[in-house]
Amino acid sequence: MISIKKIFIFTLSFIVILNTFSMFCYHVRGATYDEIVKQAEDFIKLGEKLVDSSSIDIEEMTKEFIPIGQILTMAGTGIIIAITIYMGIKYMTSGAEQQAKLKQQLVGLVVAAIVLFAAYPIWKIIATFVSAI
Repeated sequence: MISIKKIFIFTLSFIVILNTFSMFCYHVRGATYDEIVKQAEDFIKLGEKLVDSSSIDIEEMTKEFIPIGQILTMAGTGIIIAITIYMGIKYMTSGAEQQAKLKQQLVGLVVAAIVLFAAYPIWKIIATFVSAI
């Protein structure tokens, strides 16, 4: 009868041997130091060109993000409604101890709903503050 210890040692040995052989089968082409420095300098120059040529327009940013926010708000609303129904059914069918736990979880649900429905005013305040800077 083969013990688990022998199976473990055999498997570990097999993995080590397989990894040892696989190290010699692959060749990785490395870049020289000068190539790395040149690529880094080109990347920095590209970033400087982009920063100099464009600026962030708050109105354009708002137009881009409003549809995304609407989709996320609709999805969040559906999820909160489903969770509220689930918790309500669970509350009605459970005992006193389980009802106390559900009331504690309800606090988290209320906080999530507040954050979800206050997300747009919070975002508007932050966007106004950033545009003033």
